[in-house]
Amino acid sequence: HYFSGNTIDDRLPGYQLFYSINNGTWVNVANLNPTITNVPNTVGVTNMGCATIALPSPLATGAGIRFRWVDDNSNLSSPDQVFGLDNINISLSACATLPVRLTQFNASLNQSVASLNWLTEAESDFSHFEIERSVDGSNDFRRIADINSTAQGGGRAQYQFTDNLKNIMGSSFAYRLKMVDNDQSFTYSNTVVVLKTVNSLQKLAIAPNPVTSKTATLQFESSNTSDIQIRIIDFTGKTMMQQQSRANTGMNSIGLQHLDKLQAGQYIIQLIKEKEINTLKFTVN
Repeated sequence: HYFSGNTIDDRLPGYQLFYSINNGTWVNVANLNPTITNVPNTVGVTNMGCATIALPSPLATGAGIRFRWVDDNSNLSSPDQVFGLDNINISLSACATLPVRLTQFNASLNQSVASLNWLTEAESDFSHFEIERSVDGSNDFRRIADINSTAQGGGRAQYQFTDNLKNIMGSSFAYRLKMVDNDQSFTYSNTVVVLKTVNSLQKLAIAPNPVTSKTATLQFESSNTSDIQIRIIDFTGKTMMQQQSRANTGMNSIGLQHLDKLQAGQYIIQLIKEKEINTLKFTVN
């Protein structure tokens, strides 16, 4: 009763084939529906020739397709209630080769600016690159720029793009290239990732600077409460003073100890929290 629910045996004995590409909607392959000429009304074997199924949209990489065979005879005594299904071959047309070959694609980060670099060869009838970015592990890649092909003779070219991440929230940024042909066919590059580290200790300052009275205050902002180490070194790298302290969330002011032992000159103060080191130059008069 799959097709009409009709309990009267007035339909052609045979079969129907369905496919699904979303695990929910089943679509009948109409060109395989039985007819008087290709389905026997008695016991026998039906041989069908090669058939083509036109899908409504291309299958994405990693997607699947499911098939369902349904016997459409409502008479349980009909001989075609016993059936066999074998020798199914599914052929997927090979994708056309995109006329560009990506030989290198990498990314680096400096001062919150990501630099993308890539090299190509064998560019022919190639249109442009679309640069896509996602943030913090999301698979939501968004187009941020287009770069037109610049390849000359030989089809080789070198490309560069910079992306200022200073005002973009996030710590991990993934990039990929959508490589688009003149006929709008395209393929994707591999994905590269840069990490933007955010210092938990910021706005480091010494007051006064220069230090004139052998006393000074270290000021800084902390994103959390934690133990810190303060170290003063000279320009030869020799440690002149160390002290332990604790930073609280928000602005902090810590009095520096033993500055009276420092001779006049320039020094470097280091504010250390776990593996994070912040430095600042200051002068003692």
